Amino acid sequence: MRWILREKIEEFKKGVLKAGWFAEKMFRKAISSLIERNANLASEVVSDDDLMDQMEIEIHEKAMEILGIFTPIKMELKMVTTGIRIAEILESMGDRSARIAKNALELSKEPPLKPLVDIPKMADITSDMVKESLRMFADADAEKSFEICKQDAEVDELYERVKEDLLLYMMESPRYVKRALLLLEIASFIEEVADLATNIVEATVYMVKGDLYKCCHDDMVAFKKGGGILFESSD
Repeated sequence: MRWILREKIEEFKKGVLKAGWFAEKMFRKAISSLIERNANLASEVVSDDDLMDQMEIEIHEKAMEILGIFTPIKMELKMVTTGIRIAEILESMGDRSARIAKNALELSKEPPLKPLVDIPKMADITSDMVKESLRMFADADAEKSFEICKQDAEVDELYERVKEDLLLYMMESPRYVKRALLLLEIASFIEEVADLATNIVEATVYMVKGDLYKCCHDDMVAFKKGGGILFESSD
């Protein structure tokens, strides 16, 4: 019976990772549709959101089957509960990617406001964060957690720069406002995807260590069971 459970857990894990790679691909396609001003690609991403929703449902169904039939314990139980949490996070990533694509569709109908520099940088870092966080889950390894946390801080800094830049455009002329707001929303969605990647990291660290850690600025914060917090250096 245990070998059947192990096979089911492995199948479940592969399903979560498949959804993860799909979510990351959605994100990259959404950003490409913006940079390339490609309305067809943006429409594909919007359609992909339904597939992402279906993947989350299937992961939940597989998890309920494992929990109901096999009653896993210890690491196997942690793997299933963490996978459920990550599936929810991935569905949220898909939603953000679809929103980016919808804004890209609107922007493709307008002349370019400005050359895009910082938004693609944000997206590149965020995409790396998503991929690395999924590798952490795949390998059940918390080693990359600090590095991903630092990347999140980089994305936050770039977001502030983008916001300041676009606010200047909005103050300069009313005709820039619509396009600037659409780009600002896109930057905000990218920043949210980066935050969601840190949520995958936090869930994986809990699965591996059994302790609650949160990504705070450019470091990981460990919450002691007895109360209070412990700041741990990445050095």
